[in-house]
Amino acid sequence: CDWSSDVCSSDLDITADGVSWNGQRYLDTKNFDVKSPINGEQGWKQLHAAIAATVSHEQGEKAFEGKLLLQADKKTPFPTLQEVLRIAKEHGYKDIRFIGAKYN
Repeated sequence: CDWSSDVCSSDLDITADGVSWNGQRYLDTKNFDVKSPINGEQGWKQLHAAIAATVSHEQGEKAFEGKLLLQADKKTPFPTLQEVLRIAKEHGYKDIRFIGAKYN
């Protein structure tokens, strides 16, 4: 599998409004505040569960390669980025690539 294919990697997106996993937002935030999300601890639990489910499914299919595409814009505070990276690494993602978003 190579990086040009979305099949072998998962997507984690950080915006001021939240954190999404593979297109589904689980953590609702205001101004990138992942320490005090709007949906509280429940949001973190849902995000962890979604990531764990993806990893478990891919491991069962013998397709887990630990590849992750992380999208964040230049306004993302470093502590927010660190927290989200820590979560990804906890779940076994080791090959993390940053992608930029194009805004009009």
